Amino acid sequence: MKLTAVLWDSLHPLMVKAFSGSGFDTRAYANRQVDNSEDILDRACRDMEDSDIVLLYRTTHGFWDRIDHFLESLKTQGKKIICVGQNPAFWTLSTVEPRIAVEVYDYLLNGTGENFRRLAGYLGKEFLGSPEIAEPPLEIPWQGLVDPRSEGDIFDSLEEYLGSYPSEGQRPRVAVIVSRSAWISGQNSIEKELIEALRSEGVGVLPIMTNSLHNDEAGSLNIAECLIRHTVRDDEPVIDGIVKLVTFMAGKVPGLDQEDSAGESSHIFAKMNIPVFQPVISYNMSLEDWKAGDGLTEDLGWGMSMPEMEGCIDPIMLGATRTTPEELYERAAIPGRCGFIARRIKRRLELKTRPASEKKVVLILNNSPCSSAEANIGSASGLDSMSSTVAILKHLKDLGLSVECPDGPEELRDLFLSRKAMSEFRWTPKEEILRCGGATYLMPASEYGTYFDTLPESARDKIISTWGEPPGESMVIDGKIMISGLRFGNAIVAVQPKRGCFGPKCDGTVCKILHDPLCPPPHQYLAAYHFFRDIFEADALIHVGTHGTVEFLPGKGTGMSEECFPDICNGDIPTLYVYNTDNPPEGTVAKRRCYATLIGHMQTATEASGLYGGMIKLDSLLFQYDNAKGDRSRQHALHHMILDAIEEAKLPIDVDHETPMDDMVRMCHEFLSVVRNSRTETGMHIFGKTPKGGNKAEMISSILRYDRDDKLSSPRRVVADIMGIDYEELLSEPSGFCEGIGMSNGAALEWVDSLGDRIVEMILEGKTPEEIGEALGFEAGDKLGAPAARIMDISYRIEDSDELSALENALAGGYTRPGPSGYMTRGRDDVLPTGRNFHALDPKRVPTTSSWRVGERLADALLDKFVEDEGRMPESVAFQWMTSDVMAADGEMLAEMMSLLGTVPVWSPNGHVSSFKVIDAEELERPRIDLTVRISGILRDTFPDRVDLLDSAIRAVASLEEPPEINFVRKHFLEDTAAGISEDEATARIFSSRPGTYTSGVSLAILSGAWKDEKDLAQIYISVNGYAYGNGRDGKTSHEQFASGLKKVELTFNKVVSDQHDLLGCCCYYSNQGGITAASRHLSGKEVKAYFGDTREADAIGVRTLADELQRVVRSKLLNPKWIEGMKEHGYKGAADMMKKITRVYGWEASTGEVDDRIFDDIADTYVNEQEMKEFFQENNPYALEEISRRLLEAESRGLWDANPEILDKLRESYLEVESWMEDLAGSGEFQGGSVEMTAPSDIEGLGENIEQIMEKVRRRLEG
Repeated sequence: MKLTAVLWDSLHPLMVKAFSGSGFDTRAYANRQVDNSEDILDRACRDMEDSDIVLLYRTTHGFWDRIDHFLESLKTQGKKIICVGQNPAFWTLSTVEPRIAVEVYDYLLNGTGENFRRLAGYLGKEFLGSPEIAEPPLEIPWQGLVDPRSEGDIFDSLEEYLGSYPSEGQRPRVAVIVSRSAWISGQNSIEKELIEALRSEGVGVLPIMTNSLHNDEAGSLNIAECLIRHTVRDDEPVIDGIVKLVTFMAGKVPGLDQEDSAGESSHIFAKMNIPVFQPVISYNMSLEDWKAGDGLTEDLGWGMSMPEMEGCIDPIMLGATRTTPEELYERAAIPGRCGFIARRIKRRLELKTRPASEKKVVLILNNSPCSSAEANIGSASGLDSMSSTVAILKHLKDLGLSVECPDGPEELRDLFLSRKAMSEFRWTPKEEILRCGGATYLMPASEYGTYFDTLPESARDKIISTWGEPPGESMVIDGKIMISGLRFGNAIVAVQPKRGCFGPKCDGTVCKILHDPLCPPPHQYLAAYHFFRDIFEADALIHVGTHGTVEFLPGKGTGMSEECFPDICNGDIPTLYVYNTDNPPEGTVAKRRCYATLIGHMQTATEASGLYGGMIKLDSLLFQYDNAKGDRSRQHALHHMILDAIEEAKLPIDVDHETPMDDMVRMCHEFLSVVRNSRTETGMHIFGKTPKGGNKAEMISSILRYDRDDKLSSPRRVVADIMGIDYEELLSEPSGFCEGIGMSNGAALEWVDSLGDRIVEMILEGKTPEEIGEALGFEAGDKLGAPAARIMDISYRIEDSDELSALENALAGGYTRPGPSGYMTRGRDDVLPTGRNFHALDPKRVPTTSSWRVGERLADALLDKFVEDEGRMPESVAFQWMTSDVMAADGEMLAEMMSLLGTVPVWSPNGHVSSFKVIDAEELERPRIDLTVRISGILRDTFPDRVDLLDSAIRAVASLEEPPEINFVRKHFLEDTAAGISEDEATARIFSSRPGTYTSGVSLAILSGAWKDEKDLAQIYISVNGYAYGNGRDGKTSHEQFASGLKKVELTFNKVVSDQHDLLGCCCYYSNQGGITAASRHLSGKEVKAYFGDTREADAIGVRTLADELQRVVRSKLLNPKWIEGMKEHGYKGAADMMKKITRVYGWEASTGEVDDRIFDDIADTYVNEQEMKEFFQENNPYALEEISRRLLEAESRGLWDANPEILDKLRESYLEVESWMEDLAGSGEFQGGSVEMTAPSDIEGLGENIEQIMEKVRRRLEG
């Protein structure tokens, strides 16, 4: 009799072994094997159809849904089907007597080798007529303490276990949580190997077996309950850490969703206050596939995302699956990783026992050399890193650490600059670093060589190939590698070494990462981390600020190996990372590739940008005009005055004397409204401080402005309601006139918002609704109840933030609570309180239903804008799709792209999106728009399933039998296949850089001067990003298809979702949208449009040109006195942030040519030619002013800026003065200084040849 079984993975080998010789002709399959292979699934179905008995242990794997109809057909054939599983609904497929299914399930639940032998006997008795008495299954406890030394024993109590294994009473000690099914089935080689490795490191182990799920009827406890039963005595844990080797959440109970279960877990873990480690065991990849691949895909949710929600740390790849020669499914540890994980756990546990006076720490300040290494010490988004470093050192000293502390951020700055404790760069030769005392250690070549020889051979070969034999050239004097930094007793404050270049210069010849994005870090980079970890013997690394480079070094995206450079650099040292809670994408990378525990810090408060300078005068004239209706002579006079005011303020409003007056007034109101109703930061956060007074009110007001889902708690909505004003009209028609209060809608919006801000301030001051109404001149009634409750709730959570204590607890070996992340200005006030190890959202919910509605409207707005500009629909749009869209905006851009394709997500009852439907052409009523999508490296690594979803939608639309004129995806697909391109390649629309890399190449070329024209940037962009992704492409080399798509592009697109992050907030914006725009223009020879969407206000979605968005950001922030004064309060760091934004303006002009010359004029006058500002830079950060001045002069020399002659003369004069400062600071030795070496990529050895080879293939494809 033939029997086919599809079983839980760990049971598969038991079935094969026990049923051999049982009398059944048996075929057995493991669930995951079937789920991962269509071929195996087909074979299993054929075997089931040929079988007399079908045994199914059904799970939630996706393949079950795909074969539902097939299984139902088996019932009609009279098959004997035994179908069981945890969900009672699964049992309905059974055709045997219910008692048989119940008995079989009992054998399976107690799945040992012996019980499978008994199961074979039971089925033989039932179906083969065997005369033997069937033995009932041996009942195995649901939970208990176990041990590899006696696998058959299951201990019910800690005391009983320690009676047998007294040596495990030692401390430090961890509980290792193991799966019951894996342990009793004998599929526990990974667990046993890790337990042995921990014991070899001197760590005691309590192995706790658990079924993971709470079930009162069965007596099964969840993980948290097992921990309490076995490891808590007198309300105190008897363990120092937890190693969780199961994917279920510890606090999971029936009826709780993921977030609530994670909350239960974190509550228990926080009470125990011990670290929880969760190594990754892949159930979907074989060891071979993992080794050859670029990272995890299917395992990301269970293996990383869910554990992060519980606050688990160290997601290090531990094991994977493999199939034996007998085709048996089994799990195996990755060689060497058990020992590595055990060493990391031991060092983390030592934080608890090491006396404070003996602890050593290294504080690492990020550095972005491309934006001036000297000017940019402590690069950190939204954080005053100098002040924060001083605050951390003071706190460590108060805790008893033997550290010294600078008096303040100014002294720390002066120490860095006077000692030149940094990397060599334009104005800083290495000889000066040594002479001035900037080297905290000189590592002999022999010492480094000994360490270097311990690295994996493949890593050594890559380093030598790029940087030469050890010790290399970077920061080497007399054969010794300099490790720069400042020593403060048992603390070192160090600048992160340069990652992809070397020497006292910045140009295309030394920028190795431009030549090869996969280039490894230099010898000096590795030497620095080796020194911190193994020679200085730091107990922990503390990275101060978002973000550094170690987590972006080459290697697998997730689930790294010992050959991956982040893994090599971090080694076994605990890493704590002070990180901005508004940046879940890069924070997630730090957790998964740097093995960091994040200490999330407060975001920066924002306030209304308002109007300033000549804009105030223009606004006044417009107000007079609006109120002079009927007085034609007055209006005529104002016409001329308004034109003069626009010219005087150098505003980008395209009007003249021929412009109809109503049009001119409308355009002026629209421009002023965009500026005045934007928000700007008024400073930076200092780690450990909470906003007080006005700053706290500003922060709460910023949060409450995003009122898409809670309009009752919105102070501005309440004000508008009381005043009888249509708030939606103010948002949607900024140039209109608000009769009720006699001002333009844009001005009225600002006024209403300001009253809302006053309400927040007064509620925080304890004012009653009556007092607030009296002060503001209206009757509030009971309408302030909801806003007041929310305001006070947010205020309490701000006050509960204790970042320094969170860092302290982590340094003491404690548990860091998890928490959400995202933009507070997008309604994510749940990031409060800060100081938590923040995590991202569940990506399977993206796009949400709310973001879908936004995305639909955004798609319509984009098409309307293009039709308005061009008079027709675009055939193809290029998108820069970033991780922030998924993590901060719930997938608005994904929704927009799906809408353009004419597809709609399909949401399951739990809110997950795993499929889509195609809208009928008649219902769509417009053509389907083609896409070319460049995804960020982080999105590629973090959300591969969302990439697959979009790719599936593209493939589906390309396959539709529709006329080309209504389906541009189909049109271009047919053109490609007619030219001999395969169908798979012809549907490739999603591209990025090579796996393991995170750059588009364009910013590196621009900042290093390795370009001369648009063609150079276009070719760099194509060569770096021509790798296709989606549904198995996994970075397939596809430069020709990428270029083919770019040639068809008619507009490029990105968007802003919050004023916290704008297109000057990071070089990645111009590097990507600028790169894709330059490439599209170069390949097509046409003027490709560049648009920017705006979803800051969900009720006022818009699309404007890139040039207009640049104007908005520059006018509302970069040139705004509010922003400038806020930055000046932070001295050196504020000057650095000014410099970086100006550098990015230059980057946008270089890549797109969309920056108005008047912007450069105003930047030069405001930042360089103004004496007071010059004195600020000279005192705080002269290097920043030199970088700003040099970039402006480079823009003019390259023809990017048609400068006002008077402004240019002053700029040149100022630069001579600044250059003299620099030369005094530089000292002796050879250095580049302010010279700019413009080099075409084709003239750079290695780079030019690589690009030319790629572009030759592209040319053949496009011309062919």
